[in-house]
Amino acid sequence: MLQVWDCKFSPSDFYRSKCVCTSVYSVINNIKNTLSVNLLSLFRQTQFGHFLDMPEFVFHPQVVHSLLLREVLQPNPKEFWVKVAGRCIRFSAEEFYLNSGLDCFGDCNKLLFSQETNQLVETCFRGVKTIDNKAIEDAFLGSRWGLDESIGLKMAVLYFIQCFLLSNTPDKEVSRFVLDVVDSGRWDEYCWGRESFELTIDSFKGRIEHGIIMKNRKAEKGGQYDGWYRALGCPWVFTVWFYECCPAMVNSFCKRVSSSIPRILNWSNTIVTKNPTLRDLKGKIFDLPLEKLKIKNMRPTDEERQQLQLDGLFLDESIDERGVAKQPFEGGSSSKKSDSADIDWMKSKLEMLSSNQSSLAEDFISLRCFVDFNFKSVMTVIKDIQEKVNAIHRRPSDEVFILILLFRFFYIFFCIVSLLFYLSFIYVGCYRESHRMN
Repeated sequence: MLQVWDCKFSPSDFYRSKCVCTSVYSVINNIKNTLSVNLLSLFRQTQFGHFLDMPEFVFHPQVVHSLLLREVLQPNPKEFWVKVAGRCIRFSAEEFYLNSGLDCFGDCNKLLFSQETNQLVETCFRGVKTIDNKAIEDAFLGSRWGLDESIGLKMAVLYFIQCFLLSNTPDKEVSRFVLDVVDSGRWDEYCWGRESFELTIDSFKGRIEHGIIMKNRKAEKGGQYDGWYRALGCPWVFTVWFYECCPAMVNSFCKRVSSSIPRILNWSNTIVTKNPTLRDLKGKIFDLPLEKLKIKNMRPTDEERQQLQLDGLFLDESIDERGVAKQPFEGGSSSKKSDSADIDWMKSKLEMLSSNQSSLAEDFISLRCFVDFNFKSVMTVIKDIQEKVNAIHRRPSDEVFILILLFRFFYIFFCIVSLLFYLSFIYVGCYRESHRMN
């Protein structure tokens, strides 16, 4: 039976498969080549501007697939761990932030950006039935904003978010909430990093399990399974994360070209003439011992802590000890180093829980403002109806009676809906906190 920190899949289960990246590097070049000098300057001032300096990059599907084959069983659904050469390394929101430079711990409440009308949609997607990634790319490359640079900047931001950061299948319809956030012009207030990270690791879940089932079915019939699956979100960050953790990858499969912040600006893999195969990676990386690989979890520099505001993150000093077999007890005494590691790990979890509670409190405040605003609007309408009812109250008729009933029904209905809305939000908040604690 599998234990926590054991590899989920045995080497006998390994199989070949094609991992397709829905995020395309050409988005970067298209933005550079399509926008005017002024618009390009404005785009650089957004939270996505540094990606324009991302070195030339190609997707290596077998690097991602090799790591997914080595996933370990661990308790946190918001983290992804793999074991290489006996060491467990973590890919979480903290590593995503350090590599991408995109905040993963801010506000993700799209309700705060809701709009009745959307100028971006009316200008660039008039007549378009379904706004999906393909429609967005066509609108951007066609410069449908004309001479309106404010719309042009919004179109560039939407194109980057949907086709690079939150990439999905070409026919996946874009959420109206995303369109409203971009059209509001307040995209820098939204926590795109967390959404991109969660979409990325969620697209990994269940892929290998399904592949193993299909492989065994094919084997029973005397065939060989060569499947495929999609990596959504932004797998580029996941790939860079492994370059940072595994020094043995350097020069064989990638090259460090600078020492910038964030780290995604430091890597290029075009030195490789062809995509590495599972066999290449197995022989040159995954079959090597730990002392040669020198694999380790990521640690931020002092400069990164200041520039990226990493206070409260990367506090687990014993992270490299996850999954390492503990020494047996001798003479009834336990290992002080192990106890210290457990205490440090618990401190980091408590600090993260505190941070999550602060975020939840902010969500409650935002919700309260939203409900209060709409409650006042509805009460104004109800007051207006009440005044009209009072004006004709002395002339009883069937019409007045019906109007009174409608008024009472509307008032009671609104009160019930408001109560259910508050209760459901509290339930979701508590449910989310319980999972974060686990």
